[in-house]
Amino acid sequence: MTIVMKFGGTSVADGEKMKTAAALVSDTAEKDDVVVVTSAMAGITDLLLDTAKNVCSMKERDIVKFVDKIKKRHLDAASIAVVKNIDKITSAIERRSAELTETLMNMMDTGLTDQFGDRVASFGEKFSSAILCGAISDLRHSDWHHGDNDLIVVDTDFINPEPDMAATKENVGKRIVPQIKKGIIPVITGYMGCTHDGQTTTLGRGSSDLISSIVGACLDAEEIQIWTDVDGILTADPKVVPDSKLIPSISFSEAGELAYFGAKVLHPKTLLPAVKNEIPVRILNTQNPSSTGTVIFREAERTPEVVKAVTSKKGVTMLDIVSTKMLAAHGFLAKVFEIFGRHGISIDMVSTTEVSVSLTIDSRVNGRMKPVMKELRQISDVRMVRDKALVCVVGDGMRMVPGTAGRIFSCLGRHGINVECISQGASEVNISSVVDERYADEAVRVLHDEFFPEAK
Repeated sequence: MTIVMKFGGTSVADGEKMKTAAALVSDTAEKDDVVVVTSAMAGITDLLLDTAKNVCSMKERDIVKFVDKIKKRHLDAASIAVVKNIDKITSAIERRSAELTETLMNMMDTGLTDQFGDRVASFGEKFSSAILCGAISDLRHSDWHHGDNDLIVVDTDFINPEPDMAATKENVGKRIVPQIKKGIIPVITGYMGCTHDGQTTTLGRGSSDLISSIVGACLDAEEIQIWTDVDGILTADPKVVPDSKLIPSISFSEAGELAYFGAKVLHPKTLLPAVKNEIPVRILNTQNPSSTGTVIFREAERTPEVVKAVTSKKGVTMLDIVSTKMLAAHGFLAKVFEIFGRHGISIDMVSTTEVSVSLTIDSRVNGRMKPVMKELRQISDVRMVRDKALVCVVGDGMRMVPGTAGRIFSCLGRHGINVECISQGASEVNISSVVDERYADEAVRVLHDEFFPEAK
């Protein structure tokens, strides 16, 4: 059976952690075929992107100094993690450093483009995959592969690329499957892919999880493991609720809602290839490998808990759209959604009445809202309110148990937290409320106490 093991940035943050990851891979390979997907070392992608944004104001010596800093961190990690093949890995780091320098130098003339930004950002995974592969090779036979080298194929949209599953599966079959059959452990770069004409692109921040899911689907894997720095998915963010508890199993629908509305364990798109292929996804902790983690199934086992978790998404902007044209009319909402769709802005939550619609968007797109607001005001009155948060209560059990919404709003009301807007999707898995951002953490805490009193 084939297991895909993905290691996040905190799990490959330095040489010692890479040695730990390599040991976990080697142990799993005792009884299963293993394919590894790795993120960049923690913090590296941010450094690369920040430098790419400022490259036009830098001098050549600044670029050389920056690349030397990146190279030193990876050489230091390699010197700890790798023994047998240290010369090979050192050469790979030196070669990638020269390529990064050349790319940044070229950007001084052209400026930052989406294409150049993706290319620069991809170097983090290129460095880390070489080191992790070297660490695994000290224990077993391994080889590394880059997602932008005709492996992970995506469309040409550098802002919101989508994977081409058919082309990727063909590539995986040609390049990865033969190695697995020979007992070789492939190490694949996360985060990046290539367009059909061979240009490097990325699948968005945190998308190494998605690539592990894509690879798992292409291989019809038995399980996809996401190794990170927490024991699994918890009933709430432990930074907000210190006594939150581990969720042993959860459904794909529940996990998807949690991922989209604030839980940081998974990338929201991660689950899609796994869902379609009914592959379980297990969240595990590299620093506590004895924990069984959280397993995400297509349909989770029924549990006594009505609610599985409480989460929040801060940085939310709410729009109240009011128009008497909505009264007994058709097509108004279609016009509203068409405006947002045409400008490439996603809507998180929607709540409607007979003459109004309230919706929320991520505040990071506020800078792109001017033309949207202009079009909306041609058909309605619009009010934009910033500094809001979505507080979400998630659980498959809410489908079967009446009164959950009443408990939520009574609880928030008792603690003086005003709810400005509410929504429950047709799946009945998530009840969302809009509150002032300053009350988001308190709302999560009191709701957690309401539904998980035993955790106090």
